[in-house]
Amino acid sequence: ERQAIFEDLGDTVDRLCTLDLRPPGPTSGYIGRFYQAVRELTAAPLTLTAAQCLHQTPPGSTVVIATGFCHPERLPYGETDGPPGAAALARGVRLGLAGVPLIIGESAIEAPVQACVESLNLHLYHDLSAARHDPYGVAFQAFPTEAVAARQAAQHLLTQTRPAAVVVTEKVGPNRLGIAHSAMGFAIPDGARALVEYLLDAAHAAGLPTIGVGDNGNDVGF
Repeated sequence: ERQAIFEDLGDTVDRLCTLDLRPPGPTSGYIGRFYQAVRELTAAPLTLTAAQCLHQTPPGSTVVIATGFCHPERLPYGETDGPPGAAALARGVRLGLAGVPLIIGESAIEAPVQACVESLNLHLYHDLSAARHDPYGVAFQAFPTEAVAARQAAQHLLTQTRPAAVVVTEKVGPNRLGIAHSAMGFAIPDGARALVEYLLDAAHAAGLPTIGVGDNGNDVGF
């Protein structure tokens, strides 16, 4: 009976999260389709599944949160939807689960991430151990934008932090041809984005839970 109540609540939150508030255009009308395609493969609402996964985080363990969608001319400091969501999730992990959030992304998004984190009365650190010793601490680290370095950084991060989960929210990733692009179709130049897909691959290989959040098919996790 308790799980049934949770599932009803999860369905409600799912509907809220998948409201398509964009005006009609080439980037609207897809959220519901993406959601339905995934929901048909799962036994429970997606938000409930993600919440129950994170609820198993042991106190003091690290949860990696990747975000960031940068373009040198169009979005030099990144999109505005990823960092607020990452900061809100970091607050839930830190204060609700006693975990230690580590936000990763392009170096260009550090200032927006810091503003979002501090607006929630949290403190941003570069050093994960410093964040761990502050009950309101959150860490931020830039992730490499070059393939070899990103592959090495992914293995190093998993080895050093041993995260309980990896969450990716509003983080642009490559298509099947290896090209990252916006929802409107313009390509993201090489060197402009943190290659967190290498971290996801390493996390999957290690059997770690991963959660993807996005609103179009160009987001990592889709």
